[in-house]
This record gives sequence, structure tokens and C-alpha cells, in this order.
Amino acid sequence: MQRIIAVASVASVFASASLAQAPRSSPARHLSALRFAVLRRDVGPVHTGGIADTHFPVRNAGGRTVHLSIEGECGCMTARGPHSLPAGGAGEIYVRFQPQALWSGKVEKVVTVATDEPGHPETHLTLVADIIPYIRIGPQNPVVIRYAPGGTYARELTLTPRAGRAVTIRAPRNISAGLVRARLAPPSAADRSGTYGLHLDVGPVRGPGDAEETLMLPTSDPRVPMLPVVVDIVAARGPVVSPRELFAPAIDAGDRGIELTKLQVFTRSGQLHLKGVDTGNRGMEARVAETTPGRAYQIALIYTGGWRPGGIDTLLKIRTDDLKAPVLTVPFHILVR
Repeated sequence: MQRIIAVASVASVFASASLAQAPRSSPARHLSALRFAVLRRDVGPVHTGGIADTHFPVRNAGGRTVHLSIEGECGCMTARGPHSLPAGGAGEIYVRFQPQALWSGKVEKVVTVATDEPGHPETHLTLVADIIPYIRIGPQNPVVIRYAPGGTYARELTLTPRAGRAVTIRAPRNISAGLVRARLAPPSAADRSGTYGLHLDVGPVRGPGDAEETLMLPTSDPRVPMLPVVVDIVAARGPVVSPRELFAPAIDAGDRGIELTKLQVFTRSGQLHLKGVDTGNRGMEARVAETTPGRAYQIALIYTGGWRPGGIDTLLKIRTDDLKAPVLTVPFHILVR
């Protein structure tokens, strides 16, 4: 399921708050000859199951024909337009957007227009929409909880079906690790909106690092037979590993020396230093790079050879100078052909 609700992932939460600002790129040597009337369109409210259409006028202000390649960001949108524009020519890029069943809230989707001009410049066109879901979860989904070790937390949510539809929602099923407990309250007899209440008790959260729990609520709406409510449990301090479990792409046994995957280790407050990484397997080594001094590290896992075909499962042990979390463990899985 694609999650579009505007809540940052663990890695992006850290990156926006802690990593040094990236250097500004130098101005492009080759500016595109294409001139767009607008680069951003807000199509307003769009119901899940519905469609929104918009267009972006464009003209070629250069002295030669420009060939275009147009591509939407995902399968939720189709984009089409002229394959080429002669010098002085004009046209339009048409975009059709159809949100998926479980999307909700504000989304931005990008259409990339690439050309055959020198330097291969690209132009990004942005479509903005406010998705009206079949069942709206308020005040937000995912629910984000910033925890301190040992903390317990309570949250109140509302589940409101789209106007004009009577929907029955049943008690949630917890398919995760059990940090979240939930109680569902049916709508009152006087409530014409059919809004359910969902009370969440979270914790105690001992850590370290971040966690995520997903509650699945069965509904009578065939378009949303299971309504997911996601709870992101984010560490306010202490070491964090992202991702918490690694599934590397399959490799051939002879692919010695290739990079298998990467992971990040960081802290959102204070200092953190890595002392070493034990991969738990002789056929794999870890290469550590400090990306923010005393705060963030990137670990690349390299295959050194010797694996036989089949599944490889091991447990990485990451040693840190954090007194409360001196060793972080990360499960690792890969298929060897």
C-alpha cells in the first residue's frame, strides 16, 4: 500500500532536522528552450474512485525542434503531449490523475518532461490534489508518537465514512508487535455522519529506535474491506536504525565484491559514535561512513564471496557508545542463486 498522507518517514524526519544542508547546485549550463505557462496545478478536491484532468501549456522558444519524453510519477497518473515541438511551436501536456482507494489528504504528484536538448534538461510539472477518501481518519493517519523510553501515550481518532454512505466498521485487528491497544466506539444514534471513535493506548515503549504498528479494521465497504491505521513510534533520543530489517535483492553466488544494501544509524539528539559492525557472516563485510560527525552513519554491506545458492539469514550487530543501547541488532535476508 502506498502511503501518501503527509507524514515524514523515519529517515526523512532525521534528514530534515539533523543532516547538514546539501550544497547548492550550480546553475545549469543549458537552459531548456521550452516555456511553460504554469509549472504547478492545484486540481482541488478529488474523491477516491474519481478522476481529475488538467493540462500544462508549453511552447518552444528556441530555434530548433525539440523532442519530448513525458512520464508520470506513478501508475496513478497518465500524461501525454506532443512528441516534438518545432521552433516557435506550441502545445499542451495533458495529465489525468486517479487516486488509489486508501489515499487521503493533500498529495503532490510530478510529471517529468525530458528533452533531447544539450545537457538533457528536465522540467518537473506538479499536480496538487486534496484526496477525499472513502473513510476519513482524523486528525491524521499515520499517527506519529515521539516517545521517551518507558513512556505511555493515548490518542483519539475519528473514522468518518464519505457523506451519503452507511458503512459498518468492526473492531481492529492488530497485525504487528502489540505495542498498540485499541478500542472502537460506534457512532451515536443521533450522529448522521456515522463517525466511529477509535481510542489508542500506546506503550510502554522501551526502545531503542523507532517502531511502527498497523491496525486493520474490517469494514462493510467493498472498496475498503480493511482500513489500515498506522502508528509511527519515533524515538526522541537515542540511536535509530533505518531500516529496522534488511531484505537485499537476490544475487548470483559469483557476484563477489558487489554492494548488497545500505542502512542508516543516527540520533536525533546528542552525540552517537559507532564502535563497529559485526555482520554475523563471513561472506559479508560492513563499510561504515560517517555522514554527520558524531550523529549519523551510513553502513554499506558488501558481499565478499563464498555463499552457496539458497537463502542467507543473519543478524547484524551494531556496537555504539550509547550506554542504554550499546548493541543494535538488524535482521538481514538475501537469496543467493
